[in-house]
Amino acid sequence: MKYALLLVLFIAAGCSSSRMIDSYKPTLNETPELKKILVIGITSNHEARKSFEDKLQQAFKKKNIMAVQSYEFFDPLFTIYQKSEWELEQLKLILKENNYDAVLISKINRVENRITAKHAYKNFNREFHSFKDDYLSNQDIFYGDNSEQSYKVFHTETGLYHLTTKGNGELVWRGAINLHNPKNLQSTVHSYVKLLLSQLKKEDLIP
Repeated sequence: MKYALLLVLFIAAGCSSSRMIDSYKPTLNETPELKKILVIGITSNHEARKSFEDKLQQAFKKKNIMAVQSYEFFDPLFTIYQKSEWELEQLKLILKENNYDAVLISKINRVENRITAKHAYKNFNREFHSFKDDYLSNQDIFYGDNSEQSYKVFHTETGLYHLTTKGNGELVWRGAINLHNPKNLQSTVHSYVKLLLSQLKKEDLIP
């Protein structure tokens, strides 16, 4: 997918914000104790991936949870080509052999272009009956700053998977977060990670 990540073309400032859109926690026999997590930001933007994984690693550390960034765990060539089911099964075995409890994967599913209500109304009201009506209705474009009348919304999804004895990793939580009008990398990553950790705590998955 063109916009694959974590979290990640994480770029927001000014009026930008991170919003929890949906949170799902399946019924579990018991809440897993998380001590060591592999954090994966899926994106072709290497700077965004590193910033996100570093910030999340620091946040988990404050919770006494060891988190390892995927860019340090994986071989540099690991993400260049697609993996087979067999390769991913081998990866799971390596993680379990190294005492990992879980894997957290964050990505951007899609990017949506939006416009403000004022701009949308002007685009809708195109049937002017004279030059004068058209000009009078739109002349403020000459003087106004239209840069904030259109903006992007990044629809992200994060999944937390527990590495059980059997199976490929049991889903323990999935959440959808929207990033509105992202522009600055560091502020967006900070906002995203703060909201993500807050929700994981609310779901009683971390202290």
